[in-house]
Order: sequence, then C-alpha cells, then structure tokens
Amino acid sequence: MKEILEQIEKEIHEVIAQIDEEQMSTFAGRIRPGKRIFVDGEGRSGFSARGFAMRLMHLGYTVYFVGETITPAVNEGDVFIAV
Repeated sequence: MKEILEQIEKEIHEVIAQIDEEQMSTFAGRIRPGKRIFVDGEGRSGFSARGFAMRLMHLGYTVYFVGETITPAVNEGDVFIAV
C-alpha cells in the first residue's frame, strides 16, 4: 500500500511541475463572480468536471454542467470550460 501511495504522490508532483503559472493566472482571471460558468466533460474527465463545477458552486459561482436537463443556453459573456 505504501508503494502505491508513494507512486501517486510522485505522479502528483510531476503534474504540479508541469503547471504554467501564467496560464493558470489567466484562467483564474476569466472566472469571475457574476458570470455564468458552463462546465463540460465526458467519461472520467466529465466526472472530474462535475467535481470542479460543484466546488465552484460552493464558492458562490453560478455554475452549470452541460448536458443536464436544467442547463440554460450559453450566451455571450458566459464562461465555457471543456475538460
């Protein structure tokens, strides 16, 4: 079990090392309160996208997951995130 956890930790650190902080800052700057945010993803990415959308909602953002029956149309000025 310890070996598996160490491998997971190693892979997380490898992913973190690849993060472009300038791109992340630009991305975060586009997500503003007051704007509607639409998140989309399929399969495993969709599962992660749903979790991301839920966390944004917990932070007070207006968030919709694309494909749900209650999702409104995306309009100009909205933010669309495909995972």
